[in-house]
Amino acid sequence: MSLQDSSLLDAVRGLAAQLDVTDPGLDDVGWRNVVGTARYPRVMPSDQCEFWPRQLILPAQMRDAISVDEWRPIIASELVYRKLYSKVGRKRTALLLGPLLALVVIVVVLIFITGSSAWAGLGFLYFIVIIPVLRGNTRFFYRCRLDADRTAAGVVGKEAFLEVLRKIDSLKLPEIEKSKNPGFDNRRAVNPVPNIIDRIANLEQLTTG
Repeated sequence: MSLQDSSLLDAVRGLAAQLDVTDPGLDDVGWRNVVGTARYPRVMPSDQCEFWPRQLILPAQMRDAISVDEWRPIIASELVYRKLYSKVGRKRTALLLGPLLALVVIVVVLIFITGSSAWAGLGFLYFIVIIPVLRGNTRFFYRCRLDADRTAAGVVGKEAFLEVLRKIDSLKLPEIEKSKNPGFDNRRAVNPVPNIIDRIANLEQLTTG
């Protein structure tokens, strides 16, 4: 393992302690430009990191572009986001399963009482109701990302965080530029991610507010 990779893992452990969040227990660093699966690959964002089982994943194209110290704000934000995501994720599961289970019970009871299987058509009601709920729920994940940046900035320093985001933005990397396109709305994704302009604006408001 290189000195850089070892220092990055030390940074993860140190930041987890500072932020009072669970240490993800990483012992390796993977540098990748493409993540996901063979069937559903996706570009690894240059302003993000990911925690896989035992491995810290970072964008390969940024390996020599920013230092270990510059990675600290991005790692800190991901650590906080994992904690927030867990809380929101539990709420999302309840939103999905609660109405579904209630509807299944109602349908079964109605079929039993009336003897008509036509009541099974009520299943469509679930999708009519739940889709708008899910659309609103994805906004929570988007907000969680920005809230994580703010919390991380309180530990690593707001200006240090802004400096590294602006540095990444100045590189004009294709996936970063694509995410700025008005037609590319990550807030509609299952796990929405603010683009770098959103992140910078979010922290600038914090510094001036």
